[in-house]
Amino acid sequence: MRSEMSMFHNGKMVPTESPDIAQENSDARMTAEQGCRNTRVRVRDVVIIRGSDTSRRTRLALVRRLFQKPSPTSVSIRQYLHVHWMSESPLGLRNELFLLEGQCADVPARLVSESIPYTFGRHKAKAGRVNERFYRFVLSTSPLVIRDPRTDVRCDACSAKVQLREQTHAKPLTVDLSLSEAPTQTQGLSYRAFDLHRHDFVFLDSGAAGQEWTIGQILNCPDLRGETEAVNVILRVKIFSRRKKDEPQVLSTNEIRDVRLETVVGKCRIISPETDFDPHLDPFGIQCDKAISHCRSCKIKPVAPGAAPRLPCMDLYTGGGGTILGARPYFNPITAIDNDETSCQTLSQNFPEMKVEGAKVADLHHEAQYKRGPLPKKGSIFMLTACPPCQSHSGANLHKSATDYGPNELFVTFSECARLRPDIFVFENVPGFLSHRDDGTFVVDGIKSSGKRSFAQMAIELLIESGYQFRLAVLDSRSYGSPQNRRRCFILAARSGVTLPSFPQPTHANPGVRSTKLSSSMMMAGESRETKYHIGRGTPGTGPYPAVTVRDAIGDLPPFHFRISGMPHSRVPTFDAMRHGHRGEMKAGFGHTAYASDPLTRYQRELRGDNRVIVDHFTPPRSASELQLIRQAFEAPQAVVVEGNARRVDPNGGFYTLMTSSAPGHKNTGPIHYSQHRTFTIAERKRAQGVPDGYKLAGTVFEQDRQLGNMVDVNIGKAIYGSIYKEVVVSRWEAMGRPADFADVWREKSRSYGGNE
Repeated sequence: MRSEMSMFHNGKMVPTESPDIAQENSDARMTAEQGCRNTRVRVRDVVIIRGSDTSRRTRLALVRRLFQKPSPTSVSIRQYLHVHWMSESPLGLRNELFLLEGQCADVPARLVSESIPYTFGRHKAKAGRVNERFYRFVLSTSPLVIRDPRTDVRCDACSAKVQLREQTHAKPLTVDLSLSEAPTQTQGLSYRAFDLHRHDFVFLDSGAAGQEWTIGQILNCPDLRGETEAVNVILRVKIFSRRKKDEPQVLSTNEIRDVRLETVVGKCRIISPETDFDPHLDPFGIQCDKAISHCRSCKIKPVAPGAAPRLPCMDLYTGGGGTILGARPYFNPITAIDNDETSCQTLSQNFPEMKVEGAKVADLHHEAQYKRGPLPKKGSIFMLTACPPCQSHSGANLHKSATDYGPNELFVTFSECARLRPDIFVFENVPGFLSHRDDGTFVVDGIKSSGKRSFAQMAIELLIESGYQFRLAVLDSRSYGSPQNRRRCFILAARSGVTLPSFPQPTHANPGVRSTKLSSSMMMAGESRETKYHIGRGTPGTGPYPAVTVRDAIGDLPPFHFRISGMPHSRVPTFDAMRHGHRGEMKAGFGHTAYASDPLTRYQRELRGDNRVIVDHFTPPRSASELQLIRQAFEAPQAVVVEGNARRVDPNGGFYTLMTSSAPGHKNTGPIHYSQHRTFTIAERKRAQGVPDGYKLAGTVFEQDRQLGNMVDVNIGKAIYGSIYKEVVVSRWEAMGRPADFADVWREKSRSYGGNE
């Protein structure tokens, strides 16, 4: 039987010429004759499927395969369709349909009600076709992803199911080791998209949020030859310990464990200290200063920063430069835009080679639409990042107003993306970006939207309208090596035809991890449940490295106290922090001093760099009431729960989310040092955000506070940009044959390697 060379007509399968079903092209689409019994059904038709006898519900589906099989109740042959289910979504344009991730089925041909006209790709209304349906993307609701369909498979949903099964089931594996004249064989397992053999190092899930994964070496793999699938597999592993919790050395122990295969969350790649290694590009790699035997068949070379040329990028609403610091190891930031004069000074003095535009994004965007002004031209930027103001939807803003920046600023951001047409678009904002509102906030060009909407929904609609795929999730910086619990909503978008990068795997344990929560009504019409999901492998809140604590981040900085009436004196230096009227700027602390010790942790060593002194270990002045709150925080009995905005931070926990002011008694949580009678200094707040000690912030101490509170955490920035670099840039560079002029030709030749317009 030739299922691909057939179609159904009048309930019978008849031969026909079949197009290449891997080629989704509206010109090759098959038309249909209306009518129940006279419906022509071909591969790639969109059809209406009737429900069973007890259900009148109908569903839309894309036909992927035609076949026949015997009836279970008679000797007759019945006709069937393999279909990929489709649905409308509030996120799409008018008449737009979405393929549903991993949802397909075999249905009897007799349930086909009719075939409907449609186009593949962006719908362009034509005379007499304004109501024609169209589809472009695959929709997943948990996690929220809208992506291009795979073009190298016959059924995208079947492919998704296979991938899911590979993530949850194991199968036997035999590997030839041809490293000697007499090739040998070793048994192993294929599990979670990686292969496991004897002597492999693996990460074992700790099973508790906040606990790093255990490192083990496989001593034996069961011989499963002859079995098609492995179940209830037990591995014997030797446990390795870490010499220091955040250092790359591992030590062998005498502990042997029998562990279930399900506890293996990934292969641990032991990398020598001489190898150029970036944990953001290889989160499952650990450097070790000793040579350790491992499986000979697993030769995995880590991706090093600088492997491929750095492609150009632009940044909107840059602020103090956190996104630039995160992007620079992998990309070439050529333009940054911000309307704050002090932030522009900070950017200019730290990145003299980058063009800094001190202006409103809306004004520059308006000029660029008429091909004027300083913004780059369409198609010249590989990646665009935008972090627009969040006051109108921040949970810390208790006085929201419809006159806040809100949707107009958002509209400008996505309009600039549509004009510039970058391959990759990165968007960052607060979790309140997902909250629904019906208070008149959504007014664009004088038109008020009806019903409840969220900023996220508006952003997604603008992306889809521009032809961009995307992923959405709320990520916590502490899961990526930051000492700060800072949750932010991120959207990763890619131009249709370009590889859509994944969110990075968490690199560190995080006891305070939380899920992304979305209302399903935003994604699917007629649904009203809540969708929750996490990004990462294993138990949420676990990871290959231990969590970075407050003490890990700032324990090497010299101590000092505020001079507070009634507080005991000590040998620690004390500074007057009282604000005295308007006598000009005053700082409490050290303006230029040596570190208290050598670096005590890897985090401290990386942020110190080559610096020998610290130059901004001071705080803004404090009022009498603020100093009183500090005193109360230290005098309160341990059993008394102090208000969050007047609480000391836990040295063995993480910083709470930094705000634009470091003063106690306002919006901050945990703004007081754990052992020193004061608030946190500029130097300590820089450490909380992953900003190097040598980075110079312009302006007064209050303006420096504000810049740090508005900044994107550098640690999570490096993780996201590293993922983009590895999955999109390096893969395309290698597919193009590693050209030396890649930085000049990436866009011209990108169409052959995934890019299109």
